[in-house]
Formats: sequence, C-alpha cells, structure tokens
Amino acid sequence: MRKLGLVGFNVLLALALSAAYARAVVEPTWEAALRSSWWTGLLVGAAVGLGAALGPRPVLGGKACVRTQILILLTSALFAFVLGLLPRELKAMDVALEEEMARRGLRWSSGLGAAVGTGIQTLQVYFSRRRAARRP
Repeated sequence: MRKLGLVGFNVLLALALSAAYARAVVEPTWEAALRSSWWTGLLVGAAVGLGAALGPRPVLGGKACVRTQILILLTSALFAFVLGLLPRELKAMDVALEEEMARRGLRWSSGLGAAVGTGIQTLQVYFSRRRAARRP
C-alpha cells in the first residue's frame, strides 16, 4: 500500500504544481489552469511516482519526490523562457502549431521542458534508488 500511496502522492503533487505553473504563466483562473494542465500533472506525477516506487530497490521518500518534481517544474520554466527568446522568424513559423496545441491545452515550450526535465529526473531517481540499494 505504501507504493500505491507514493504514486498517488506524486500524481496529486504534480497536478498541483502544473496548475500553479499554468495559473502563474498563462491562465486567468484556477479552473482554466486545471483544465489546461491536468495532462501534464498526470504524466509527470505518474512517471515520478512509478519510478520512485516500482522495482526491487528501496522506495524513495516523499522529500526526494518533491525535490524531483520541483526540478522538473524549473526545467519546464527554463525551456519556456529560452524558447521564448527565439528569433521572430522561427516564432512566426511555429504560430499554427502553437495555436493548435494551445486549443488542446498544450504549451509547446513548457511541454518540451517538462519532457526533458522528466527524463533527467527519471535518471536521477534511478541513481538515487540504486545508491539506496547499495547501502547496508
């Protein structure tokens, strides 16, 4: 039951963080922020939760999961900022894709950051659990 609780905790934490990010960056209300970011929270939370709980190695604690998700949030914000600095020509070329994704509640730059951050943090979780398994 502890493993299932850890996965649920991570999904709820990721939902809250992604909604707070969406509210701070693009959405005018909390309802709109939750509607536009639920998929991100679900994917990131499930990835971190399952990575922290599944397998024969010791389960990671809640603090490590919180740190992991905050780092994913920071990489998402960093990628959004960096991609926002691209030249106008590249931005103009990407307008149709951005508008279509926004209609579906997706943000290209934040999504790319979340994907990269989740990948990096998945490796971090893997190595953290590996070190914990080696300790006597």
